[in-house]
Order: sequence, then structure tokens, then C-alpha cells
Amino acid sequence: MGQSVLMTEEEKEEFIKRAEFLYCSAVQMTNDAEQLINLLKRDHTADYNPGIPGAELTELEDGWLVVFPGRPVNVGALRRHPALLKNEERKLTAKIAYHLYKKNLWNTLNPQMAEVHIKIIHDIDSYWDPDNFPVSQVINAVKNTRLIKDDNWKNISYKVTGDIDKNNPRIEVRIKYIE
Repeated sequence: MGQSVLMTEEEKEEFIKRAEFLYCSAVQMTNDAEQLINLLKRDHTADYNPGIPGAELTELEDGWLVVFPGRPVNVGALRRHPALLKNEERKLTAKIAYHLYKKNLWNTLNPQMAEVHIKIIHDIDSYWDPDNFPVSQVINAVKNTRLIKDDNWKNISYKVTGDIDKNNPRIEVRIKYIE
């Protein structure tokens, strides 16, 4: 006959938590594997574009102009939620990546040291703080998409300014390469 195992209530709760964690991990791994298989099966000669539309990029003689149209997101309230801040960074990165792939520029980039001017153009003519807007997320997005070499102090200097345009709120990012 089998031997019965006696567990305390605390041990049972811990066992159930671990089992639920393992189950969720297995489900996530299955989903990740399915996404990878679908990506590998995709016809890469077709019109494939990672990212999402929503940024306008203009190549300039000495760098880039990136424009994110629409009212800038106020990230001041998100500071207590790092996952939401990271999500905002991912969205900005995806918007730049979409344009780079669409214009077939991804493999031609030569990231360099840069001066970055971030201009927050709001549609509200009242007091607002530039540091409550996604400055860090914008800088990380231009780094993630290789428009700048890196965002450490040796490779970037930046400034943030603001303006009002009631009809066309946006974030403008002027990247000027320096030698």
C-alpha cells in the first residue's frame, strides 16, 4: 500500500502556489514557442514590418528629426509603475522601428555621438513640467533603434524644451550627430 504524505496547511498553500507558478510559466513558454514558430514560418520576402505606425522620421544632413504626433503622454503619474513606463518606451521604439523598416533604412544606420533636443509641444496652454513627459523613454527609444550610439554621458547630450500648439500637439526629437 502507498504511504500517505501529511502536509501542514502552510505547506499545502506553498505547494499550490508553486504549482500555479509552474503552470503559468508553462503556458507562457508555450505561447512564446508558438510566436517563435510563427515568426520562423513567416515569408520574410513579403511586406514585413515590425513595430507600429505612429512616428514620422526625416533624415537630415547631420542627423534625424523624429516626430511623435498627438498629445504627449504625461508619465508623471506612471512613475510608481515601472512596467507602464517600460511599455511607453516599447511603444515609442516600435513607432521608430516601423518607419525604419518601411523605408528600408534599418541596415544603413551608423549610430554616432549626438546632441538630442526633445521638444514637448502640448495643446494645453497652462503650466506643465517637461520632466512629467516621456523624456527618458524617448532617449531609450532612439538608442534602441540605433539612431544614436548609446545614451551614456560620453555619447549623448540632450535638452528638453516646450511649446504650445493647440492644433498639432506632438513630441519632436532632433538628433544632431557630433564628431
